[in-house]
Amino acid sequence: MAKVLAHFQEIESRKLYLELGYGSLFLFAVKELGYKEASAQRRIEAMRFLKKTPVARTMVEKGHLNLSNLSLLERVTREAQTTHAQNVAALNLIQEEPNSAAEAESKLRGYFKLENKKRVVKKDAIAIKKLCESQVEKPQKKVRQAPTARTAGVVLKRELLKQADHQCEYVSPSTGRRCDNRHFLQADHREFPCERHLVNHHFSNT
Repeated sequence: MAKVLAHFQEIESRKLYLELGYGSLFLFAVKELGYKEASAQRRIEAMRFLKKTPVARTMVEKGHLNLSNLSLLERVTREAQTTHAQNVAALNLIQEEPNSAAEAESKLRGYFKLENKKRVVKKDAIAIKKLCESQVEKPQKKVRQAPTARTAGVVLKRELLKQADHQCEYVSPSTGRRCDNRHFLQADHREFPCERHLVNHHFSNT
């Protein structure tokens, strides 16, 4: 691992990735060297901590410091904007006793008085998903509304047409004959100047 990190440092310091058409060391590691994104990021972070804290290189060569801890040290010390002396102190702190990754991060963040970042575990993710699903607006059942004035008028007109046998109910006063028109009937009491269309009853043609 020490040799790989040394090569990464050389490539970054000389910006050799630019000669191969890559805009950053990260892109070079992923696309040219074939690392997964997370793996490439860990190696770059580890290399940068070794670069600013050379005393850690011996620990890496002896196998006393792994890649995950180096990456963690770089992230935390960068956030805390530490000095070289503080980097060495953090290095010694993480070497005191074996810790899980979460415990090591908590210890370092506590040492530098940084706010602990909450990790989203599987249970939290499931709870968040359920909460999001509960917020989705469900389709509401259609409520049958009471008839409006317009719909009531349509019903009334239908009944009146039925009673009139769908024929104009106007009866001429001179002949006594009922109008035989069955088209364009109206259910109102408007008066027309033409005697043929004078409305005395419920329906007339226009």
